[in-house]
Amino acid sequence: MQKNQYIFMYSSFSKMLPTANLIKKALKCKHIKPSKARVLFVPFADTANKYYLALCRQALQNCGINKSNISTLTSHTHKSTKADIIFVSGGNVCALKDELIKIDWFTELKNRINSGTIYIGDSAGSVLLGSTIEHTLDYEPYAKPLNDYKGLGVINKGIVVHYSLHRYSGSMGLVEDLECYQAHVNQTLFLGKGNYLTIANNQVVIVKNNKLKTTIVNYKKIDKAYKKESSKYGKQFAESKIKK
Repeated sequence: MQKNQYIFMYSSFSKMLPTANLIKKALKCKHIKPSKARVLFVPFADTANKYYLALCRQALQNCGINKSNISTLTSHTHKSTKADIIFVSGGNVCALKDELIKIDWFTELKNRINSGTIYIGDSAGSVLLGSTIEHTLDYEPYAKPLNDYKGLGVINKGIVVHYSLHRYSGSMGLVEDLECYQAHVNQTLFLGKGNYLTIANNQVVIVKNNKLKTTIVNYKKIDKAYKKESSKYGKQFAESKIKK
């Protein structure tokens, strides 16, 4: 890893509202005002889940980023496009890698990270940073076949997200936790075979200047912030769909 890298790895970014100040701090370290920060949003892991993607965008705005400064990566995005932050949302990591290769942005993404662009990965966006994504195949039965299952290799380990046996019926959701439990059971088969970094739903792993730090947020604190924000934004999102 390069010295000027600043990486955030989440399992559930849109629900980790109490960590917004960590993003602001990263921008401050790079002498960038949040209101001026340019974000390149990469949605390819799950383009169909509009509500989730909208919540991710709102969570970025909660970090002080202007909505107008968030642009979406497409096949038409030029390599010269400037960005202070690259945000890669969650979903199916194989679909994510496949699309990035198709539009010739897989290597470009790694180059951007190595050159110092702040990277925020959510779930699949975090997994992509690792040395391999092969371990996801066991719990993603409809994963797109790829020529290889190498990750970006920015982190020299495989990355396991949603790694939690926690039973919590708040913002993380009981159903989601049951799904995460099955993923956890499947993933343990791989954990004994290699070098893996695990990230729970209430954790953010930060890499700065080759140093790795894990921040853990209390679930009740997450739930309180998320309920307040999702209730407000959920209403706005529903109204915007009706208007359209």
